[in-house]
Amino acid sequence: MDYNRFMSLENNEIAEIVKENGPKVCVFPINGTRRWFTLEFSNVGPDNYFKEYLNQTLHNHLYLYRLLYDHGIDMLVTPEMGTDTLKRMLADDQYGDLMYEGIHHFTSDAYLNFFDRYDIKVNFYGAYKESLKNTKYETIFTLFEKISEHTKDHTQRKLFMGFFAGDYLDCITKFSCDFYSKNNQYPSKQDLIKFYYGDDVGEADLFIGFDHFTAFDMPLIATGNEILYFMISPSPYMTSTTLRKILYDFIYNRSINDDYRDLSTDSLNKIREFYQVNRDNVLGIGNVILNNKLWIPSSGITDEKLDRI
Repeated sequence: MDYNRFMSLENNEIAEIVKENGPKVCVFPINGTRRWFTLEFSNVGPDNYFKEYLNQTLHNHLYLYRLLYDHGIDMLVTPEMGTDTLKRMLADDQYGDLMYEGIHHFTSDAYLNFFDRYDIKVNFYGAYKESLKNTKYETIFTLFEKISEHTKDHTQRKLFMGFFAGDYLDCITKFSCDFYSKNNQYPSKQDLIKFYYGDDVGEADLFIGFDHFTAFDMPLIATGNEILYFMISPSPYMTSTTLRKILYDFIYNRSINDDYRDLSTDSLNKIREFYQVNRDNVLGIGNVILNNKLWIPSSGITDEKLDRI
């Protein structure tokens, strides 16, 4: 399909294409929220900063969930908090209480009604039980159970929310030992995935990141075959145009015929010229600016005219 035609389609038309030919499991960590909030809500005073940050970030989460689901992505994996957040929660009571309050919002009417309206089954994954046990935040388990119970009969879409998923080996090892003791056989990969994620989830085939080129917090479902995209702007800035560009590339620009024997001499020379010009350029290189406050990527391509041969 022509790019301009695809970009002009209605959401439901794109959703049909995505359901048939697009990604089945999308991993989308929503990152850069503090940067986005600071830039877009600079008028918020220090006394209300954290409260308003939570409100706006959680509202933006709902917008992003709707955006992806409306475009036909039915299985969404969203790493919410990483191990760095955990360390800070346990070291800084004020910060920990803020994160705890934010998690409470997932049980608000706004979220529960959204889960109902979009028929989303919600599960939680990660080492949150082991990490928060015997801390003042362990009642988070109850909140997660409430949401999972509320959405357990939903069937159209799935949402997997990750908390502290970086440290997963101990959790998986213990489960494997217990499984073998009970069943006298080793757990299959699907057994491990269902245990860790709380439900069946396929292999990740799309990852949408931001900032540095790193993919993370998708243990057991990352195979090395997932296609990676990285936004230059923080995740909350995603628009339908952003997502449609990604989906178009995923569906139409990733399948190539790598038999080069039938290419003309002229075409081969153009390819060689493109590679020679860019032999010292590397995607993922960037610059640190504003007194080490910001990393921005460089394009990595010296002469972009050569990329259309």
